[in-house]
Amino acid sequence: MRTKDQFLSAAMLTLVASTGVALADEEATEGECAPQCPEAPAAQAEPMPAPEPMAQPTYEPAPAMPETPDQWADKYGVEVALGGGVSGFTNNVAQNFTDTGGDWNVHVGIGNTRVLGFEGSYIGSAQGINALGLDSSAILVGNGVQGLVRVNLMSDYTIRPFGFAGAAWRHYNLTNTDVNTSDIDDSDDVLEVPLGAGVAATYSGFLFDLRGEYRVAAAGDSLIPNLTVNEDNDAAGLDRWGFNANIGYQF
Repeated sequence: MRTKDQFLSAAMLTLVASTGVALADEEATEGECAPQCPEAPAAQAEPMPAPEPMAQPTYEPAPAMPETPDQWADKYGVEVALGGGVSGFTNNVAQNFTDTGGDWNVHVGIGNTRVLGFEGSYIGSAQGINALGLDSSAILVGNGVQGLVRVNLMSDYTIRPFGFAGAAWRHYNLTNTDVNTSDIDDSDDVLEVPLGAGVAATYSGFLFDLRGEYRVAAAGDSLIPNLTVNEDNDAAGLDRWGFNANIGYQF
């Protein structure tokens, strides 16, 4: 029994001694490594990169499209019209030889929906003429061309008053007569300055206008002799008055 107890005691001492040696070796190992193995620095979080600024979208203006003929005509108010009316001379001597007659025209206008517009026209007239030495059926016919500058009031409205001024050339000639033994010339060329005013209206593209005019004969005037005694005027003036109406289409 004593031998068994002694054996256990010896075993316990041996176990304790070996455990102590192991712990001592471990402490010595840690103590030797400590100065030679520095602590690893603590990991630092990398800074997040700043977000790149968003690129601002760029917008390039669309290339200007050329105006189509319809857009151009609508923008500038292109019109074509024809018309007619009555007219005559204002000079008393010329009135004694001629009757009040008719006139007609065909014109093309541009800019008539704006303040300033232009017209180009063919003009015509016909009136009876009576003189000793002429057939009773003789007719004085005039044909010419003219250009007008037109000022449109209230150009944005459907009904537009307007005024105009310009220049015209008219060629007069006697027709419907075989023999001319009178003092009236067979023909004459006259430069005229038309001045006038009117009112125009449009509806669904169609246009109507009424106008009155006075035409100053600036050159010519040799057609009809002046029978009055006046050394400064050897022919009757060929100034004209007129009223006419026109109908057409505005593109």
